[in-house]
Amino acid sequence: IERNALIKSSKKKMADEGSEGGAKMMRPHDLCSAAFFGDVEKIKELLAVEPVEEEPPLETDFDPLAPVDEEAVAAAADRQARRQANEKEISHRLSTLRKIVTRLSAVNVQEYGIFATAVEQLHDDGTFSIVSRIKTSRKSPFGAAPLHWAVLGREHAAIEALEPKKSFAAAPLHWAVLGREHAAIEALISAGADPEAVIPDLNGLSIHDIIRINELHETSKVVARAIASAKEKRAVEAAAIDARNALLAEREHQRVHAQEEMRRKEEEER
Repeated sequence: IERNALIKSSKKKMADEGSEGGAKMMRPHDLCSAAFFGDVEKIKELLAVEPVEEEPPLETDFDPLAPVDEEAVAAAADRQARRQANEKEISHRLSTLRKIVTRLSAVNVQEYGIFATAVEQLHDDGTFSIVSRIKTSRKSPFGAAPLHWAVLGREHAAIEALEPKKSFAAAPLHWAVLGREHAAIEALISAGADPEAVIPDLNGLSIHDIIRINELHETSKVVARAIASAKEKRAVEAAAIDARNALLAEREHQRVHAQEEMRRKEEEER
């Protein structure tokens, strides 16, 4: 609960930062910002592509000796090509790394990246330990390296010696997880976002790392359910495609066999 309140407070600070006269943040314009702020409708809008019509049902009275409908074959190939193009485009949008922005006006735009930070935590027995967190910031005091050092339990002095780096861009699903926007997480994974994708410049940080480091237990459950649901959905779709392709292949086999049989009978008659 405290961590959730902290995230909400951080988002409010981002929205208020640089505002004048209590200006409210404008609706996100990009997919990553929409994911972080949980604007599911905007996510769907930004992922929308030109729809492709469903495959028509196969005729039940199949005649293996009937001529091939070349127009229908060409139309099916065109639909398949457009589906593949759509999948490629959506995949590109879901995997593009970028920073998020807050817009208080057309000119008042603040950009935030994702970064790892490490702080010393004092325990009751007087000892210290290094705790790492993944946050948003316009600049990172340490960059990617602190995460690596903190997880390994290295000395804080070694972290302080690192050169400052800017914050990093991330994929939409990283931002949704960091913002604990569960509806956005479900929408992105359902649309095909890769839950194993990493941020290369940030030590290969994945959503699973963000969940573990920031101790996002409820978010972990949401991600697991969304992954399972997406796998089930794709399995059903794949089964339907396989069944249709198997029937088409069987009919093609019947067509070839019927034509060979017809040629054989014609030769016998001659």
